[in-house]
Amino acid sequence: MAATGVDATLDRFLTRAEKLGVKIHRAGSSAEEVARAVVEAIRAEGASSAMVADDLGAGRDDVVRALEAAGVAVAPGATPEAADPVEAGVSRAAFAVAETGSIGVVGNALQPRLATMLPPVYVALVERAVLLPSLDDAGAELERLMAPGPDGVRYASLVTGPSRTADVEKTLAVGVHGPRVVHLVLVDPSPAFAGAG
Repeated sequence: MAATGVDATLDRFLTRAEKLGVKIHRAGSSAEEVARAVVEAIRAEGASSAMVADDLGAGRDDVVRALEAAGVAVAPGATPEAADPVEAGVSRAAFAVAETGSIGVVGNALQPRLATMLPPVYVALVERAVLLPSLDDAGAELERLMAPGPDGVRYASLVTGPSRTADVEKTLAVGVHGPRVVHLVLVDPSPAFAGAG
């Protein structure tokens, strides 16, 4: 039996993301399942501290409690100086792109952006419902999200796997300009984590 369009898009995204080195975790729709997957991702990297972005909505408190119960210190990370020593960051993704295995991170506040860019381990939460087939679809979504007005976002990043560069003598280096490890928690549609940053 052939996969439906939604299943085929999900399969394409997962295949591409895994080839890029993204570590995938699946969670159901409950805040407890999502929190458990976040703890699993952070423990897998041996991180002892994390900042949890404010953009997680109502489910943020569940993630913070689960991390603290697992012995992971949770730091507010409201400034670059405060975020610098933190070993892991957790935030939501506004969408994911099957064509490239990328996730789109958008918003207005500094704190979620710091969680995405500064710690060496990044854990992104993305809902299946916001999985887009192509970069063209992602461009249209970014245009919609960045519309002028009070709700328009000020920044957008496409994160495509761990940070990597080959600028120095064409030798590949991972984690130079961003996280060296990316985990993605794939969330079923969830009221606790609904909304885009």
